[in-house]
Amino acid sequence: MGSARASSGAQSTNLCQFIWQYWPLLLGNVLEWYDFGIYSFLAPDIEKVFFHSSSISTWAGYTVTFLLRPFGGFLNGWLADKYGRRTAVLISILGMLLATFGQGVLPTYLCCGDGWGTLGLVFLLLLRALQGLSAGGELGPIVAYIGESAPPNRARAACGLLLASAGLGFLLANLLVTVVVRSLTPQDMASWGWRIPFLVSIVPGSIALWGRNKLAESSNFVHFVTEHLEIEESKPPRMKLRDHALAVVVGFSATGALAVCYYSALWCPSYLKSQGMDQTLALLASCAFTGTVMISWVVWPVLNDLFCSFDPLIIMLAGGAILSVCSFPLFLLISSSVSFDALPIVWLAAFGLLVGFAGSHAYIFCADLFPVQLRALGFGMSCNLAFAVLGGTAPLIDAAILDATHWAPGVGLYWALMSLMTTLVMAISVLWRRSGHLPSHLLQKGDTETNCDAKSLAGVAEV
Repeated sequence: MGSARASSGAQSTNLCQFIWQYWPLLLGNVLEWYDFGIYSFLAPDIEKVFFHSSSISTWAGYTVTFLLRPFGGFLNGWLADKYGRRTAVLISILGMLLATFGQGVLPTYLCCGDGWGTLGLVFLLLLRALQGLSAGGELGPIVAYIGESAPPNRARAACGLLLASAGLGFLLANLLVTVVVRSLTPQDMASWGWRIPFLVSIVPGSIALWGRNKLAESSNFVHFVTEHLEIEESKPPRMKLRDHALAVVVGFSATGALAVCYYSALWCPSYLKSQGMDQTLALLASCAFTGTVMISWVVWPVLNDLFCSFDPLIIMLAGGAILSVCSFPLFLLISSSVSFDALPIVWLAAFGLLVGFAGSHAYIFCADLFPVQLRALGFGMSCNLAFAVLGGTAPLIDAAILDATHWAPGVGLYWALMSLMTTLVMAISVLWRRSGHLPSHLLQKGDTETNCDAKSLAGVAEV
């Protein structure tokens, strides 16, 4: 028991040192996704000031960001794999800060009339596009950077912390919007209050940019450049991706359930408000979801690294199966409890626990599919593409299903079917992994085996 405690203490120290050293990456990622999440939580207000109260147009504007994410993932992923992770993460956060602050100063129809309002709408879409390029460009390089810089045998926990920092960004955006909405009148929100969450990110964002500028390059990338650059230099990116086509397909499919369910849950506050729920309560329900997701994204990978070392593929399979069974009834409970103030909060919190488990190993799973010379680009073209194509369109599809059918269960059915797709591909991927067609590149071979024994479980109980 004493040795187990000492081992756990040393491992915790390694993780603390890792956080202390790479805080600019984690803080920057928090702010990237804080900026990215503001729009969804301010959707009812943005709908009024930019889109003449059209819900479909508002979520179409949200989708623009996601449509540009694959291009950002490709461009910045290629840049990260060719010139280094550090350069890529500097570019991504700079673009995000410019796009977010810019959205906060745009003219609108309400304040400036039709002429300036139309110009503001055009620039809103352009800045949303820049935001999509930046967010898409952030994900692959930063996951590669974190996974390659993690302490020995702690890549799951490190990528879990990174994933949780994204969840924290959404949670902070959610909380700030809730406070602003609670503090101001609807008239003040429409006039100027909606700008506040966009503008306040400039100070911490500048600190993160300053910190990232002082980081060293990933040692794995430096070693690869030193030893292997000449071998791979002649291959263009598309040929490299073709060599790993199976990994791209598996990474895309693995992220499908997480992308659809997570971004659909961020759409839920707008849906609940449209059904008559108070906007503050709807935002609190979303806070419950993002909070439970964030905690799950930290806890599960850390526990797995400390005690079990399960292959992330197994976690992805189990998570997809759980969501395929539970997402449909949970949306029925959410949609049928609007008139009961606290119940949507409870159901969204429960949904957050499930989504948190299902997505807890998504980053490390997708990063593990690709070798170092293709990791950032491969991640961008698999996981990032799934977030763009499936996650980015999920709120728009949810709203369209309701608008076209007026049948709320159709939304939950859509969530369940997309989760079933992930489950089926993960089940087949287990066979591919065992046959060697789906190798593990980032995690050590012996580390991916399931070795959760009685002694390990005793250590969990002791901690």
